[in-house]
Amino acid sequence: MARGAIEIGDLVIEGQRLIILMGSLVLAAALMLFLRFTRLGLAIRAVGENPEAAQANGVSVRRIHLITFALGSALAGAAGALITPVTYAFPAMGFSYTLYAFITIIIGGLGSVWGAVLAGFLLGIAESVSVIWLTTGYNAMVGPALMLLMLVLRPQGLLGQRIARA
Repeated sequence: MARGAIEIGDLVIEGQRLIILMGSLVLAAALMLFLRFTRLGLAIRAVGENPEAAQANGVSVRRIHLITFALGSALAGAAGALITPVTYAFPAMGFSYTLYAFITIIIGGLGSVWGAVLAGFLLGIAESVSVIWLTTGYNAMVGPALMLLMLVLRPQGLLGQRIARA
């Protein structure tokens, strides 16, 4: 067994991967708490739900868009810092992770932080298990297939809320 790894039966988890997991969970929890319990988080959610109504209530939509972009960029930077020790870094390395993020958000449900976390776990497990039945090149189709299946069966995602149409 490698130094710093945890062994559970036949499953061996490297210490660095545990750090990635814990760091990701802490960032997700911090984001969820920020969005739920701060005035700025309330403003971000309001602009996301209905920009015109938020602006009518005194929220600067342009300012919130800039803050949200900065927050997303900071989270992307933190994700890059977490993942870089276990992979190699190159200028376009974020493309595949962006694709996985898109799939994860669709599966988990738009606006649901914990839905995205759950979808990330499910997507990772599904792709890992898929190598039993699929050859190496084809397991990359598991994510998009799950996303399409979710869009057909449950368009709001795993933990997303159904929005009534007017």
